[in-house]
Amino acid sequence: DQVTGVLFPVGDSDALCSAMETMLVNRGCRVDMGNAARHRALTEFSADRVSEALLQAYRVLLPS
Repeated sequence: DQVTGVLFPVGDSDALCSAMETMLVNRGCRVDMGNAARHRALTEFSADRVSEALLQAYRVLLPS
């Protein structure tokens, strides 16, 4: 999504190299992307949110 991380095609070492180069030379991009990724991890993958999603999946798969 280029906001919380960089995506590139599997096996495309040139694209990986380019993404790494961008991160190395652009401190602002590194900081912004790192902050956005941290925020996403804390909000979307909190223990409460993940456990609730897991319980909901069990409810669907194992009806009482």
